[in-house]
Amino acid sequence: MAKPNSTTSPYEAVNTQDDGAQSAIGALIKFAAQRSGIERNNYYSPWDTGETLRHGRRAFQQEQQSIRADLRRFREAIKIAAAEGVTDADVLAEAPHAFSGRLQWKSHKAKHYRQTDPAKYGGTHKGGTVISEIELWDWEYCAGQYFPTEYRKAAATLLEAAIRRVRQARPSETAEPITTISQLKALNERNGGSWFERSTMRFFGTRIESGIIRGGYFITSDKRGFEDSAGRGFTIRQFNDEGSVHSDVGDLAQYNSKDEALEALKNYLNASAPRKEQL
Repeated sequence: MAKPNSTTSPYEAVNTQDDGAQSAIGALIKFAAQRSGIERNNYYSPWDTGETLRHGRRAFQQEQQSIRADLRRFREAIKIAAAEGVTDADVLAEAPHAFSGRLQWKSHKAKHYRQTDPAKYGGTHKGGTVISEIELWDWEYCAGQYFPTEYRKAAATLLEAAIRRVRQARPSETAEPITTISQLKALNERNGGSWFERSTMRFFGTRIESGIIRGGYFITSDKRGFEDSAGRGFTIRQFNDEGSVHSDVGDLAQYNSKDEALEALKNYLNASAPRKEQL
């Protein structure tokens, strides 16, 4: 049986070992590649008509597109994981935390049949075939609502968490000066940060509203609450030379407009800078 901390390459074929074992990463690839099993009847029925039918078909097509996008996301994460040297141990360490721990690495017993010497491997000998009970490990997913729309998201999220784990374990890179948001985002990701991840920004409703200001600041707009009625506000963000967005000047979504945020940042920088460097 492959041990959980196996360093098997994620590109190696799974279930090729003589005892039926597979690596955690290999099993994750197999898990994400399986057919979704999404069913039309969960969205519309042959008896639906008019707007109900149109709405059901539209929802079904959107879910299919989302499932395909999740697979593309997973494949991209596999490429990065291979380049970063992610191992089974990294994936298994993040499994209890990523995606609320819904994707679990579990073992189960199974009968294994092979043509070999029973004296060597034990088990029940039947007509030249050894039948033995072996322990297999595989991924099991506990669905929150609907398995077909969740399982690939869970696999991609787990792999991305393992990538961050590997990056965070390395000495942090630094870059000076950072002049664009793209540079900042790339540096943040290389050092294992998740500030710019789409899921993170979507959760907080964060949008980038400016370029880099004075080499260490930028402006975002953010939700003021989780209800749509809470509205949006503007935030002054600050970052360091490792790409970590580590503090805000003022409060989250404090300002009512981008101009107001820029004016507040100008006043902040003028108050903290030597006189000759004031804006």
